[in-house]
Amino acid sequence: MNNIEWIGQLDTVLFDLDNTIYDEKIYLQAAYWAIAQHIHLEYDHEPILVYQFLIRTLEQEGRTGLLDKLCENIGLPNSEIQLLLNLLRTVDIQPLIEPFEYFIPLIRNLLNAQIQVAVITNGNTIQQTNKIKSINWQGLDATLIFILANASAPKPNTASFSALKKQINLKEAIYIGDSASDVEFAQNCKIKFLHVNHFL
Repeated sequence: MNNIEWIGQLDTVLFDLDNTIYDEKIYLQAAYWAIAQHIHLEYDHEPILVYQFLIRTLEQEGRTGLLDKLCENIGLPNSEIQLLLNLLRTVDIQPLIEPFEYFIPLIRNLLNAQIQVAVITNGNTIQQTNKIKSINWQGLDATLIFILANASAPKPNTASFSALKKQINLKEAIYIGDSASDVEFAQNCKIKFLHVNHFL
């Protein structure tokens, strides 16, 4: 699905980041292992058990309060949470995370057709910046525009879209994403939406 016949008269393609360009679980798994290693060194807890708790709790209960639950489960002081958050947000990922197979060929096709490409992503700005740094863009990141929505207001608020329009001459755009929030964001911006499953 890497041809761009669907682009029509649009001049700009916008992407969500997590689970649209790459599998966020790869980032989280690396971050959780770094957290587990830190806890092992500082508190002598078995790292695999800490890692398994984080993965299991994420899958069963979601990410809200995940590190608080970890500290409570293994008896760590609440003062440790900020350090663990910093590890989550700044983990050094090597090798770089490969984007979904569709992404790089599609971006090349879009750029060859002189279509503008941008990424608008929600989430903590430090963490999202680190995720961007952790992806193997194959050099294409220099040609893309990255907008961190939380620097203004998270999607589905349209502030990030307004910020983008101040940077480029945008007439007709489409947003490619994976979540209900992405759909609502596109609706609020009065642009088209395409689910990433169209390409996967």
